[in-house]
Amino acid sequence: MATSRVTAAEVKNIIETAATDPEVTDHIRVATEIVTSELGAQATLSAERLRSIELYLSAHFTALFHPSEGMAVERAIGSSRDRMEYQGILGPGLASTRFGGMVLMLDSTKILSTINSAKAAAKFSVFGHVPPTT
Repeated sequence: MATSRVTAAEVKNIIETAATDPEVTDHIRVATEIVTSELGAQATLSAERLRSIELYLSAHFTALFHPSEGMAVERAIGSSRDRMEYQGILGPGLASTRFGGMVLMLDSTKILSTINSAKAAAKFSVFGHVPPTT
């Protein structure tokens, strides 16, 4: 098993979430496996770039499993605060969260966007007796 490049605290620093550290760690584990297996051998990506991709991919998974969270932006100007909530899905796959969008931008190899857009094929078979038509 690959060693994680990020911590739950670092992920929670970029996504507003009530997810527990063990929950976020589960998302990190999946992100680590994907980044290591799909991008780890790419000589064109630095260790820091892989770390950034893993961070945002972990936040993406956290946002997917806790959909009401991580979709807000808050800013303060003087004593005034503005908060904007993002609603709905921004696009399919990684584009469904702003964190996944960052992953797509950071992955200069475009490997994750290729995986993201892969079409699944299905084969259906019917077993049993088919009655004759009359």
